[in-house]
Amino acid sequence: MYHPQVTIYTDGSWRGSLRAGGYAAFITDQFGHCMLVGDGAMNTTISRMELSAIVAGLSYLQDGCDVTIISDSQYAVNVVNKWLYNWNRNEYKKQDGSDVANQDILYTLYYHKQRMHRVKAIWIKAHTGYSDEQSLGNDICDHTAVNCAIEAYQAQPHHSMVL
Repeated sequence: MYHPQVTIYTDGSWRGSLRAGGYAAFITDQFGHCMLVGDGAMNTTISRMELSAIVAGLSYLQDGCDVTIISDSQYAVNVVNKWLYNWNRNEYKKQDGSDVANQDILYTLYYHKQRMHRVKAIWIKAHTGYSDEQSLGNDICDHTAVNCAIEAYQAQPHHSMVL
């Protein structure tokens, strides 16, 4: 059976001084088709943005794809490759019984991962320049995620003090 080969480069951004985050996913297939998606949010975390990038990328794919996720987040790579299945099996509880953070995104990630033929994540070092394709894909996502965080901040109403 044929399984489309897809690579998703992902990155999340968090601008602490703005309290805003952003994420991006750059989706490519074996035929050279590509798409860039991203968004931003206020009062979020970098972990949430890293996972949101992966979910955004997977949500654009048809069932049965063979997916490689490229991320500079060791946390996100570990969620995809190691922790997600057990967290789902244990109803998103840690070993100590406390809740795993970002359960809403993790439920969605699990759903999308189950739709695919295979999903694996690979960690790469961030900001290495344009020395290879992975570096370029990560840089595209980094710039997009930062811009999405800034746009999320700018979209918020800002109250001025009248003296």
